[in-house]
Amino acid sequence: MLLTMENTAQKIRDYLAEVLGAPTEFRRWPGAAAVPFFLTDSFDLLELTLFDHPLVIALDKKPGELSPS
Repeated sequence: MLLTMENTAQKIRDYLAEVLGAPTEFRRWPGAAAVPFFLTDSFDLLELTLFDHPLVIALDKKPGELSPS
């Protein structure tokens, strides 16, 4: 089964809620514009705040497609 970004984000939200009891909401990370293209081409960069600490999560846009580079 191919996971979409939203499915993966939901699994992360569920996990954090179950393990830490922490509600989380993802949003697009505003710093993504400063990241090299090869990273933003391969990953969706999302931000969440967990216990008052900002975190950036990189979700693979193309799971299973790895190149030597």
